Amino acid sequence: MTATITNYRDLFANVRKRPRMWLIREDFACVVAFIEGCNQANAGTLLSGFQPWLVTQASGLDNHVWWSIVAHLAHPTGPKALDNMDGDLDADVIAEARRLINDTTALSY
Repeated sequence: MTATITNYRDLFANVRKRPRMWLIREDFACVVAFIEGCNQANAGTLLSGFQPWLVTQASGLDNHVWWSIVAHLAHPTGPKALDNMDGDLDADVIAEARRLINDTTALSY
């Protein structure tokens, strides 16, 4: 039996509502891993256009991966490593990722 997800907006909304149903931990690293997994399951097409769109939001950082740009937009002076965020910073970056994913039309979902 093959499961097909056709609406990633609904999937991501479900993850927001019940994160522990979908994620091992509720931190930015797990959120990134989940989104990257969805992207890879779609041969990299889910996030096509997202990183360039983020570059316009950040007025630069075109040599950064999407999650690094999200972290910078949330806290320009904060740590850029996924494994180096305290609880408050982690929560702020997750909130910024949610906002950006909801606000963009650059995602192909």
